Amino acid sequence: MSQEQERVDNPSMEGLVGIAGSLPAGIAEQLSSDLQEENSPFRWFIEQRKKNNPGVLLANLKAAMGFQEKDGKLRVLRDIIGLIRHLPGGQVETYEDKLLKEEKKGQSEAASYGIARIKGREFVLFATHWDFFAGSAGVVVGEKLNKAAELATKKEAPLVCIYSSSGIRQQENFAALLQMSRMAGAIGRFKERTRMPYIAVLSHQVWGGISASAVPLADITVALSGTDFGFAGPRVIESYEIKKVPKGAQSAEANVLQRNIDLLVGDEKELLGWLTSFLEITNEQVRRKRGGRGKAVLPTEEKVVFSQKNAKEKENLYKQFTRLRGDIRRPDTEYLLQHCFTDIVPLYSRLVFGGVAHYPAIIAALGKIGEQRVLIIGNQPSYPKIADKVLKIPSSPTPADFNYLKRVLRFGERLGFPVIFFTDTLGAKPTLGAEVAGQSREIAEAIYAGISYKHPVISIITGVLGSGGGLATTPMGDHIAMLESAMAFVAEPTSATAILYNKAHPQKEEVEATINGMRATAYDQLQLGLIDSIIDEPEGGAEEHPKETAEAISICLARILSRVLLYSPKKLMEKRYNRLRKLSGIPLKKT
Repeated sequence: MSQEQERVDNPSMEGLVGIAGSLPAGIAEQLSSDLQEENSPFRWFIEQRKKNNPGVLLANLKAAMGFQEKDGKLRVLRDIIGLIRHLPGGQVETYEDKLLKEEKKGQSEAASYGIARIKGREFVLFATHWDFFAGSAGVVVGEKLNKAAELATKKEAPLVCIYSSSGIRQQENFAALLQMSRMAGAIGRFKERTRMPYIAVLSHQVWGGISASAVPLADITVALSGTDFGFAGPRVIESYEIKKVPKGAQSAEANVLQRNIDLLVGDEKELLGWLTSFLEITNEQVRRKRGGRGKAVLPTEEKVVFSQKNAKEKENLYKQFTRLRGDIRRPDTEYLLQHCFTDIVPLYSRLVFGGVAHYPAIIAALGKIGEQRVLIIGNQPSYPKIADKVLKIPSSPTPADFNYLKRVLRFGERLGFPVIFFTDTLGAKPTLGAEVAGQSREIAEAIYAGISYKHPVISIITGVLGSGGGLATTPMGDHIAMLESAMAFVAEPTSATAILYNKAHPQKEEVEATINGMRATAYDQLQLGLIDSIIDEPEGGAEEHPKETAEAISICLARILSRVLLYSPKKLMEKRYNRLRKLSGIPLKKT
């Protein structure tokens, strides 16, 4: 069984990534119609998901975290709005009546905050309570989130928020609505004043004011399987569109597919496991103790594989491109996460259903090389399994994927982590839907986010770099390397041929001629001065020897890091700008 088949059937990261995941670019666009099809694999998957009990879940998590509550008795002084609800029989219910009924259930308000710990790692926990007014956000909820953010800032501690909420509390009217601004401001100020992470955990149902203020500002958003998430709930949408919302369209699982949620976990045990790993690798005290960035384990000089030699006798370049594009044995980003790094904490998810392991087009994780903490971002294919054969769907990022890349980079920059990019994509997804969603702007902003990142940036082209979509995941940062058989193209070769020959469906011979004339190999890029080094692949190629290839990449990364970590952020940016200024590759002359 190949390593890819083994990963699809029995993922070695099971327990970290769990059941979570995402669809390859393009399939998510058809999600609504898939949900309405009775025999859709995704619809069947959605109908099998388990709902969670938010009250029990929160109680168990607080117990496991040794939660110590603060300001537990904070509540509104009186009903200043006067909004009443008319009940059957001519009775009315005031806001104060409703609050008294809710308090009899055991809670004094719809939120709590305080100090919590996981394996000695202290953080501030904020939570909304579905069992009080359906977790609706009013003035007390906004105040407690502000206090939680201020406490986390004062203590220089991570902020973890667990949300179950029906939205903004109607009985407090505009005062309640303004809590969206207060909560967004509190989170923004926390992120500006600390390098600590802010994690949003979604449970049961999260709607309206919470979903459109505190949640989207999270560094990483995690959801329990079975959760529903959105701004307008199904009843509001149905009243506006005059048609029924498909079951599961606003599930956390669907939101993962659309990249509105980063990570899906199955239960509280899996959540605690992920939080434990995440809090450990982002431990500020450890990072400060080690002098800011930690240390990269330096390999011995003779083990480092930096190829500066001329090109070997190569196979037909068309065959080389075809192998890069479709051979499932070639190590992808997830494989490299497992074999080049330790202490991996995934910041992405996948789903396995309908015979396919569905991944996002761009994935990210935190990990270590030696003692050095790093952020890793890379393209990721998906793998359909038909009978006994596993196929490869190349990574084709959409605007949502590039938006994810930018957000993760902002998070890594606050942490102070170097970033490592792995590129293997034919380019961004060329659909009208992607154009409407602002593909050009997203690519440009992703490119700039990479080259302006204030800490070391290393790019490794492991397969194909195609078009601007590929460049967005290959920042021209502090060191650019290519695997020996990797290739770089201004556009995917068939598309480039279509442009050159002005025909939508060029012949194979025309595509071959285009590839042969493009100077696309790693050796060409080195000779042109567009990359810094080539990483040799073992005899037989990375496809035949993925572990040895991963080892060579790891060794090279350690050496590159040991060099670039010597520079201050200011010096790094100066050297990077000078590098970009000279990246022409083709001599110029004045006429």
